[in-house]
Amino acid sequence: MSANLFKSFVTVASKRAPTQRPKAGIREQRRLETRNRLYEAAVAEFQRVGFANAQIDRIVEAAGVARGTFYFHFPAKENVLLELQRRIETSVMERLARHGTVPTSVKDFLTRIIDAILEESESIGDQDLLREILSLYLRQPVKLNYEEEPLIGGLSRVFQQGVENGDVRDDIPTEEITIIFLVTLFGFFKGTTKAPRPERKTLHNMIEVFLHGITPKN
Repeated sequence: MSANLFKSFVTVASKRAPTQRPKAGIREQRRLETRNRLYEAAVAEFQRVGFANAQIDRIVEAAGVARGTFYFHFPAKENVLLELQRRIETSVMERLARHGTVPTSVKDFLTRIIDAILEESESIGDQDLLREILSLYLRQPVKLNYEEEPLIGGLSRVFQQGVENGDVRDDIPTEEITIIFLVTLFGFFKGTTKAPRPERKTLHNMIEVFLHGITPKN
């Protein structure tokens, strides 16, 4: 993997992180503060009563805004989960950046991705909320905008470089390879959120099986 691609991958999320925006005017700053209050109030509500039982009326009351303000920032409760997902992706990217060295292969890179996601899932703590995030992703992976999902877009670029280097087969679109990898990975997590997390070794074995499928056939 080229150093430039890896650097691009681990920095793109931080540029889009909600807490790292260019200095805004007073009106824009207030808008962002209101959005963040709503986000934090919604996440707290999800953690308290669960996503399905969360009430927007309670969320806006906790945030100190009108109900319509919630819909201005988040069309539905699911959009709050998408925001949380993106923030988690940003944190995963930051963990990768702290590794310090450039991955030597697609396998090395995927192993680091899995290790970073495992560490992040352990830091979340609320496994019911994690299940909701994974369920949302698994229901609509093909509907996600790659430009707005740094982890997905970054993985697709990594697989594309693998195609160009002859390490990844070229008869399957890299976007499909990305979706297959993440759906498989997140399926492991969703199936075990009520039980112990999947073992690191099991997930590393999954990489071996996955790579066997995307390696060019001689």
